[in-house]
Amino acid sequence: MFSLAIFLAFCLCFVESQFPRVCTSDAAFRTKTCCPLWKDKSPCGSLSGRGKCRDWIDYTGRTLPMYNDDRLDWPRHYYDYTCECFGNYSGFDCGDCKYGYQGENCDRKKIIIRREIRELSPLEQKRYFSYLALAKTTKSQDYVILSTGDRHHRETYRFVDASLYDIFAWMHYYSMKPILINGSFDSNKNFAHQGPAFPGWHRLGLLFLERQMQHMTRDENFALPYYDWRGEKNCSICTDELMGTNDAQGVLNPYSHFSFWKAICSGYNFPDEYCPLADAEYKMERLHRRPGLTPYAPNLPTFEDVENSLKLENFDFPPYNETALHSFRNSLEGMCKGKKK
Repeated sequence: MFSLAIFLAFCLCFVESQFPRVCTSDAAFRTKTCCPLWKDKSPCGSLSGRGKCRDWIDYTGRTLPMYNDDRLDWPRHYYDYTCECFGNYSGFDCGDCKYGYQGENCDRKKIIIRREIRELSPLEQKRYFSYLALAKTTKSQDYVILSTGDRHHRETYRFVDASLYDIFAWMHYYSMKPILINGSFDSNKNFAHQGPAFPGWHRLGLLFLERQMQHMTRDENFALPYYDWRGEKNCSICTDELMGTNDAQGVLNPYSHFSFWKAICSGYNFPDEYCPLADAEYKMERLHRRPGLTPYAPNLPTFEDVENSLKLENFDFPPYNETALHSFRNSLEGMCKGKKK
């Protein structure tokens, strides 16, 4: 499991490059190179000192066995050359800034205020849900998603368009697929949960969505709100004004914001596939939600649960999975002595 943590820690710096549209051409895959030209016409903005095209090839002779997971040792399955950005520059072409920085040279600190969603004014809430609706319907110009009915064979891979929000959803979906080792799937292991990368990986994913929405709306001060659920007995934001009410089957009220949203990569979710219906929206399932009715999370954490988690001194602890004791990460995931809270 610790090796998975190393994989995911490396993944953090490349999460935004999954998959850049410009790096999904036949030439890019043939040369295993993802070093796009920046606006100065140089790979990774090298002429402007933003970064360089780095060779990540491992010269130790270590090779990945056939029929192993394409996400292992990321991104070696797809690319041997990617951009290494300098200083506060970031992005698949080093054309963006690291989170927390802004400006032409990415040298100015950027602080935005994140607020509890119920603290937003009615106008601010309306703007937020309008932004989400726009992100759900605006095609990403920079990224595409991988679709295949057979993860074993590269010749079946397709890269298709998706909205900004669905790119974000795809990233989580992609990391959650069972791990493939020597041709066999381990349904108990994935790259998103039950390991040291859990907090940082999910936070980085949310920062990615936030940045995409800032660019989309040209609202550089936009911040995703949060939900403080401590001490609540049920989902108090599951109202039609906020996240939406639902019936006993989990179907959302038609008057809620998300009632007609389709879930990217939903349906036909077999372990050997990646989002086979990515370009067939009419076959996708609508969102369903039944808060409190899943056996894996019947209750929201209490104030005491949160305080006890914050008292843990070790970020993580061997064996770095769902059985780890005295682990802040494991407590944060909702696990306690190997059992869900």
